[in-house]
Order: sequence, then C-alpha cells, then structure tokens
Amino acid sequence: MANVGTVQSVTGVVKAIAEDGTERILSVGDSVAENEKIITGDGVIVIAFTDGTVLDLGSNSSIVLNDDVLNQAGEQTAQSRADAEDEVAALQQALADPNFDPTANLPATAAGTAAGGTGNNGHSIVSVDYLNPDAPVESGHDTVGINQEFLQPDEELPPVIDNPPEADDVLTAANRGDELPEGLQSALLELGLGGSSGGGLPEVLNVGSLSGSRGSTWTLDGSNMVDDTRAKLENDANFGAGGIIPSDIQISDISEPLTLELLNNFDVFFIGYYPEGTLTEAELQALSDWAEAGGTLIITADSGSYDQVASYFGYPTASGAVDPMTVTSEGETNPIFDGPFGEVESFLMWGTQGYFTNTDGATILAVDDNGLPVVLETSFGDGNLILLADVDILSDNGLTDGENVDLGASNDVLFGNLFAYAAELAGDGSSASDTEAPVPTSNELINGLGGIAGFGENTFGANDDGSIEVDVTSVFGAGGLDFFGTTYTSIFINNNGNITFGSALGTFTPFALTGDTGIPIIAPYFADVETTGGPIPVYDESGNSTGSNLVYWDLDEVNGVITITWDDVGYFADATDLSNAFQLIIYDNGDGNFSFEFRYEDINWTTGDASGGTDGLGGSVATAGWSAGDGENFFALPQSGEQD
Repeated sequence: MANVGTVQSVTGVVKAIAEDGTERILSVGDSVAENEKIITGDGVIVIAFTDGTVLDLGSNSSIVLNDDVLNQAGEQTAQSRADAEDEVAALQQALADPNFDPTANLPATAAGTAAGGTGNNGHSIVSVDYLNPDAPVESGHDTVGINQEFLQPDEELPPVIDNPPEADDVLTAANRGDELPEGLQSALLELGLGGSSGGGLPEVLNVGSLSGSRGSTWTLDGSNMVDDTRAKLENDANFGAGGIIPSDIQISDISEPLTLELLNNFDVFFIGYYPEGTLTEAELQALSDWAEAGGTLIITADSGSYDQVASYFGYPTASGAVDPMTVTSEGETNPIFDGPFGEVESFLMWGTQGYFTNTDGATILAVDDNGLPVVLETSFGDGNLILLADVDILSDNGLTDGENVDLGASNDVLFGNLFAYAAELAGDGSSASDTEAPVPTSNELINGLGGIAGFGENTFGANDDGSIEVDVTSVFGAGGLDFFGTTYTSIFINNNGNITFGSALGTFTPFALTGDTGIPIIAPYFADVETTGGPIPVYDESGNSTGSNLVYWDLDEVNGVITITWDDVGYFADATDLSNAFQLIIYDNGDGNFSFEFRYEDINWTTGDASGGTDGLGGSVATAGWSAGDGENFFALPQSGEQD
C-alpha cells in the first residue's frame, strides 16, 4: 500500500486498521496508507496528505482513506510558490515608493462627517447603530463613536468554606488523628445492606467488586480503573440524589474469599480482569448461587487466559476482535445501549480484544467489525448475567478522563447506561441483597488469636526499623504463596508497617507505592514505627488494642489465615504520646493464590521525626497499598501519602 500522508498531531488513542485487519496505534510522524481505516474513539488526529491537503478528524469518528477522501472534487487549486513570491516582491516594491498611496484606489469608507472627518480620509473608530440598521451602509452614512463602559467588580466574594467535608470517611488512613471520623472502617472491607425505595430505582445500589489485592489492576480499586471508572460511579452528578440516576452507588472491594453469605450484601457484583485460577471452585459456585437467587453479575474478560468467570458460566473468550464494535438490532432496544445517558451505535476496545466463542442461550447485544459477539446478556435463574469480552470497554483506557460522564463519548454512555440498568434490575425487587445477612460494621482489630495480647503467640521484641522472616508454608503449603508470578515460602514482617517478599526492608521514610518500588511490598501503614518507648500510657480502650506498643503475628493453619498486628505502636524517636493500631490479614485462596485485608482500629500519627514530622504529623506522610515491585502492578489507597 502506498503511503498517502503523515500524522501531524494526535491526542488520545487513535487506531489505523489496514485492509488485512492489522491494527496499529498512530503517533506523530507515522505514515498512513491508502485504504486504511482511521478510528479516533475519544482521541483526535490531524493528517497532512502528500497533495498538500490536511485532514482534521475529531473524536468518535472513523474514515477510510480511499479515492473519495484523497481526491475530493471541487478543491481550490493551491497557489504556486513562484506566484506567491512574485506577489510579495510586487508589494515590497510598491511600499518602497514614497509616492505610493495604498488607499488611493479604494472605495469610500462608511465613516462620514458625523465621525469628525470630511469623508474618505484619515480614520476614526465608528459604529453603526445596530438597533436601527440601514443597509447597505454607504459613504456619508451617519455614525457615532464607541461608548466605553467597564463593569465594576463585585464588592463581596462568596465566603470560603474553612473546613470542607471529607470526600471519603472510609479511606482516610493517613488523616490526622484528631480528624479521623468515628467508626473508621477496614480499608478494603465495607459492606452494607441495600435498601429499595419501594419500587423503581433503589436509593442505594450496593456494588461488590473483587479487590485488586486478588491479583489485578483492572478492577474497581485497581490503578487501571480507579481514576476514571470508579470516579464516575462515585460522582453524585452521575449516580446520586439529583444525578442522572438518583441511586447512590456504594462500592465494596472484596479481598476475602467469596461466600454466598457475603455476596448477599450486594445488588451487583463486578468481575474485572483476572487470570485463570484466581477464584476457587467454591467461590465460583457461590457466585452462581447468588446470581440464581436474583443478583446481577457484570463479567468482563479479555483473551482466553482471563475469562475464568465467563467460562464458568459457559461463555469463554478468545482474542482477535476488531474495532469498531457495533450494536445489534437486539442491542438497539436494550437499556445498555439506549438508556438515560443516551444512545450508543458503536464503541471501541483497547489492547488485547476478546470475543465470545459461545453464545448459547444469550442475547447478542454487540458484535465486532467481523460480526463476532462481544457483549451478551442472559437471565440466570432469578438473576442476570451481563458479559463484556473486553474489560477496557469500561476501564480508564476506554473512558474519558475524570469523574464526569461525557454524553458525547460512546464508551462513557455505554458505561453509564450499564450501571443504570443494573440499578433498574435491583429496583424491581429481584436483587439478592434483599436477603438479610449479617454485615460487618466494626473496624476493631481481630483478636482471640492466643498469646498475652490476644494477637497470636509470636512477636519480636521492641525495636527500631527491625524485620523478621516468617515461614508461611504451614498456612499455604510447601509451594508457598504466589505474588504476581513469583512464589515465596516466607514473608518479611517489617516493623515499619509493611511486609515484603524476598528480602527485608529497613527503610523508615515511606516511599510512593505507585511506581517501581524495587521490592514486592504490601503496606497497611508504611511509616517510621518505633516500639522501644515501652507501653503506650494513654490509648483508646474502646477497641481491642492493648497499648503494648509491639508487633505480633498469628499463623492459623486450620482456616488458612495469617494475621499481623501493630498493637498501639508509637513513632520515632521513642514517642508514645500518640499510637496507631492496625492489622494486615492474609487469606489463603488455594493453589498459592491469596487475598488480604487492611484493618484500622485507631490512627493518630502519620510521620516519624526522622521523616520530617513534628509531633507525629507533617513531613513524609505514611503510605498504604501494595506493589509487585515491577513498576506495572501496584495500588495505593486514595489517602496514601496525604496528611489531610
């Protein structure tokens, strides 16, 4: 294929698809070929063709670079360079002539004598009375000067809110101690029963999501979905009182094993992009039982290696779908593609693009450019399954930036309609969350594990920046646990509020977890802990902490749980005026897989003195989250590294 142009500028992700179906992402300087299809999605592109013409293609557009585009009729003939240079030379010669008057042969101006001149000489700023027009305006027309008035600034400005409310009372692990809300919940576990408004949409739509701690960044608390996907769900202008959908969405990120009792707390459960083997057979059965009882399960996939849940329900995927995706005739009337956020005719995928290899019993709502099925819906008992063959339809890669749903962006509209439809299904009384189940509401430390303090019989003595290696094969078996493809038979518990894999970490000033940390780490509260100051004299005795100012761990071989407790620990140097009580709980999910929970009972300080802190605050503030140490897989809690 002959090259017909060059990309001058590009914003966002813009694709070029060759006649043989080969796809590529376009960058500045790339050549484009004849008969290639250009698809902008939410991006824009400017292409300069070899004939001198320019194509400026906006978002959500596609075009084929065929003869109709490259040889458009009616184009103006471009002026030659030689003619242009001759014209410039003539003008320069005329301007060099002292007797040259450029206005001598011009028509008379509209500025008559009323403007202060005698007509057709000099110049003056004039305006024609637009309220009483006289057209055409000719020489000698009465005109008036321009009156200038400047608006005066407001005497008073709106008052400044001294103490704006917290955006999220749950994920505020790094707040100042005197600003922490009462009843701070576990960072990765906050469940609640959904309530229906008695017909129509529920007041609250409870959405469960498999946590990123189970091994993915393509989930609602993962780095590929938290900035845009989750932000849009939690924006009241989209979902909430006064929003497009009046149902308030409450998201719970589930790290512990899935059970029917746990799932019964939700109206909707979201499955992101997870590799094969992430869920156990018991967890898959629990999802099936929950959906059959009336739950709505939103399942995303990718290639055949990331379709465990879709395959379990009979809808495996394979890679090879080709943009753009087109809504079928059945999909045109489905609320996902014709809903309160607007209508969708086509949309895009990103990265590895899957399609479903089986559709038995399901309605095909959308297909790829070759007619392969990419979006399905089917009833399942009293519930519903909604399946998307590519998670990036809904991820930060597919959606526009920020918390607002762009009603002009097809993927945004699809996303909004999808969760609006889920709210509609929950509001019709079929939701599994109508079944009452106990709800964990306490953020207290888990105790009763043995030992003097109740947090296990294992502890290492008072220290500063110390670490201890702990064998975990008694809980996980001889194969140990798998953290992003690497197997470990031991973990290092570090005094400074974290565990690491492969080696200890004595670093006391916390670093950001959202990059290449250089070491695999899970950090419930990474800060400069020092336990050499002795027991804490004053601590909150309403919970389960004991004021010991020590670190404990417990290995529960029977239930497959490791519990690590920082019991009212102080900060450097030897400070005991403020203390923090928190836990890391690790659950064995079988075959080396695991999930974990952060639990915060009482947080009062953020920084040690050697990290720039004063009286436990300021400086390099505590961080919380996890990182595989590879620069690609990581997650930080929203308040990580933030003092307020």
